[in-house]
Amino acid sequence: MTQVNSKHANDRRHRLVRALFVLGGLGALGGLAYVATAVSPVLAIKGGYVLLALPVGWFLYRTREGTGLTANDSDVARWCGKGVAVVVLVSVGVVFGFGARLVVLAIAIPVGYVLLLAGSISGSSAKSTLAQACGLFVLDPLSKHVSTGFYFGNGDTLAHVGAITALVRAGDPAAIDPLYSGYGSIPGMHLSAGTMHLLTGLNSYESLVGTVMALYAIGIVCVYLLARSLLEERLATGIAVGLSFLAPVHYFAAYAFPQSFATVLVIAVIYATYRAARGSDRTRRRFALVLLPVLAATVLSHHLTILLFIPILAILVAGGFLGQSYLSTDSVQPRTIPLVLLVLGGVVTWINQAGGFLSYLYSFAQRTLFEQGIFASETGGGRVLFEFGTSATTHTTVQAARSLVSVDGIYYILLAAMVLAGAAVALRQIEEYERALPLFAVGVLGSVVLLPIPVVAIVNRFRLPLSFFAAFVVGVMVASAQSNDFRGKTTFVIVAVVLLVATTAPFVAGDDLYGVHAGPNLYEVRDTPEQQTTFSQEELAELRATSRFVERSDTTVSTFWITREAFNGMGIADVRSPRVERTGIRAQQPFVYRERWVQHQVGTETNVVGTIVFSRSWLDRSVAGSNKVYTTGSVGVLTGRSGGSMWLNGTVRNARYGGETSGLRSAYSEFRSRSCRCSASFGPYSPRIAPGRALRTCR
Repeated sequence: MTQVNSKHANDRRHRLVRALFVLGGLGALGGLAYVATAVSPVLAIKGGYVLLALPVGWFLYRTREGTGLTANDSDVARWCGKGVAVVVLVSVGVVFGFGARLVVLAIAIPVGYVLLLAGSISGSSAKSTLAQACGLFVLDPLSKHVSTGFYFGNGDTLAHVGAITALVRAGDPAAIDPLYSGYGSIPGMHLSAGTMHLLTGLNSYESLVGTVMALYAIGIVCVYLLARSLLEERLATGIAVGLSFLAPVHYFAAYAFPQSFATVLVIAVIYATYRAARGSDRTRRRFALVLLPVLAATVLSHHLTILLFIPILAILVAGGFLGQSYLSTDSVQPRTIPLVLLVLGGVVTWINQAGGFLSYLYSFAQRTLFEQGIFASETGGGRVLFEFGTSATTHTTVQAARSLVSVDGIYYILLAAMVLAGAAVALRQIEEYERALPLFAVGVLGSVVLLPIPVVAIVNRFRLPLSFFAAFVVGVMVASAQSNDFRGKTTFVIVAVVLLVATTAPFVAGDDLYGVHAGPNLYEVRDTPEQQTTFSQEELAELRATSRFVERSDTTVSTFWITREAFNGMGIADVRSPRVERTGIRAQQPFVYRERWVQHQVGTETNVVGTIVFSRSWLDRSVAGSNKVYTTGSVGVLTGRSGGSMWLNGTVRNARYGGETSGLRSAYSEFRSRSCRCSASFGPYSPRIAPGRALRTCR
């Protein structure tokens, strides 16, 4: 009787899944039709990846038998494990020896995942599979840092590296504040990286990125342990491997800043609260001893991360309670008290730091939602695009169609298919997943944020926490591929889908691969160059030379975000931002420019949150019409004709006049007195610098 009832319930859920697929397809079609007519046909075509994902997801769901059987060929599994180890070790050698990042991404990682899946299908142990997944995952951020010289992502890493150096030299967290205000009271990441610096002798940058990379490998293990405490081993392994496929996790494993650091600590706290909830009194006491230092480390690392987790924690706690009390499921409720303490610690820390907490929270939400681009449009969301000497063309419908077969187009089509199929399987066989039902619910909701939506831009701050739960949904299909529970030859289809998602994820997250993201891709609606995310050693040397000049001059300068963060990291704390207007740039202080700007989009956030694109001729004319007081060749310092404020508008005569900058005069005198082979010009009586002619700096 029980089996008959179970079969009827399974059939009902299958019909529900089929209806949801049909409704999802109709809803997506209707939504894209609305976007095409009310917003833009280009955005509608780009959003068509969902329609392509639906039949693939349905195929994966329908062909899955759910036997959960794996072969038991220990020899094949062992040799595949050894093969992955060889791939990882050889890749590390190639990266450090030749800096060949593309070789690792295009050859080594695909081969490694083929061996990993072959070993899993042949019966390799969970521990072996987990170790292989961690090794392959780390290859991406490791190759990014080693091959680029200095990877800084969105810029924060630059200032945090300088803050770590200041912390180590002073031995006091208060030394962080002049370089990065507020982090002297939440120095968790800086203390960890500083400790590694002292223990290993690595420099501040290497210590920071090494700490974050190691932490994300530990994060994969934490997700496995969390899943294993609630689900069977094969599912837990698939979820952990699936986490290594997600582009936001790849991105933040390389982008070292407090949120990427603190997120893994919160995941560790969540695991401990679930493990303690299912253990004996002795287990609870043991995990309480672990939780106390982890809670403290999390609160002292990044309060905003904790606040971003509040909705997730609320769903986990409420879902467990409702599942046990009203839905008659065996869902597990995490220990509530540690989670409440975590949230209170984050809120209290932010209140103490921000003063007016509610007004600060409102300001943050307004910037994030309306200025930094959640609500998108054809101009790239709330961000204003400034075009100086050039014009960014809007994508045509043909380019939009081509974006569906770009690297990120393929990735998101197949990832969406895995999410749809995984959610459908979990719904149909809910009894297998009911202990972790709240985690799956967060994963399904989080997948909506992970996947691009035509009228909603993706904010990375929200994507990262949800990625760890989206792995539960994706992991259902990864576990199916590892267990070979598909009908006949369709096994090759799911293995191919899993491999394509695994191997394209590093490319999607690889914002240092400017050529790969040259477009058209799924995110772009205009042809704008990529944001600069790396410095070569030569660029770093020129920026250091310029920062020393600014320091000697004892004068406040202004520049844009990335260059300002670089100066902060080099010990120049007071760097201002120029005002950007439609017709040019207004600077009240001497202005630092970089010729590299013409190759990338440049971010600005002073009077408006926006993006600037420069042409070479516009920048050259602006520099020629200003007073160039210092240059290294590609980095220079400009003032107005009389050494004061200035107005850059792409013409030779563009300077506003103001008081002379005595600090720069003093620096110039010092350089001249040392008889260096360099040139500098100050004031209206100095010789003009011909456009395009670089001045040499002192060596």
